[in-house]
Amino acid sequence: DVSNLGWKLAAVCEGWGGPSLLPSYHIERKPVAHRNTQFARAMADSIGRIELPENLEDENAAGDAARAVLGDRLYRHAATEFDIPGIHFGVYYAGSPIVAPDGTPAPPDDCHHYSPNATPGARAPHVWLENGVSIFDRFGRDFTLLRFGGGIDVSEIEAAAGKRGLPMAVIDVASEEARDLYARDLVLVRPDHHIAWRGNATPDDADSFIARVAGHA
Repeated sequence: DVSNLGWKLAAVCEGWGGPSLLPSYHIERKPVAHRNTQFARAMADSIGRIELPENLEDENAAGDAARAVLGDRLYRHAATEFDIPGIHFGVYYAGSPIVAPDGTPAPPDDCHHYSPNATPGARAPHVWLENGVSIFDRFGRDFTLLRFGGGIDVSEIEAAAGKRGLPMAVIDVASEEARDLYARDLVLVRPDHHIAWRGNATPDDADSFIARVAGHA
């Protein structure tokens, strides 16, 4: 919640955040809160349904066996409850007014599995670059426009961002592995590391595009 709301508050205070930027916090985060609390409630309910074996407190071989059985049940419950990469990394902002969809289907929502992908609205996936540098370490403090392979003129996007006052860094990434993972030549990453847009060419209307991701659409 903090990473989602913090940059939006800063944008409004700095004067470049539009009227739909702060309301997008509710639109993006409420479904996530529902998903997470439903999962947490299910796990809280299920712990009370774990069957306690007989002889649990006996100081003998039968008691040892009963405690081993219960320990295994509790271990499997804890693994189900806390081994949840999909909860932590699989957050996807469907229907956000400040995300430009590209027509690809929503990534799978599975609490116990995470499939890295760069679908607009999803969390930017991690990949190691040359010399063991994480792609996250290349991101700027504000918006980051990733340009894979170079060669695409992004001056119209830069000009539109400049007119709007939206802070954005352009980062060239040569890694073919990263390009395959992000699946487009250009990817705009938000300050909270979620994908705002991606494409193989600059948008037809750069001003409208920047207006949307800044909350002015």
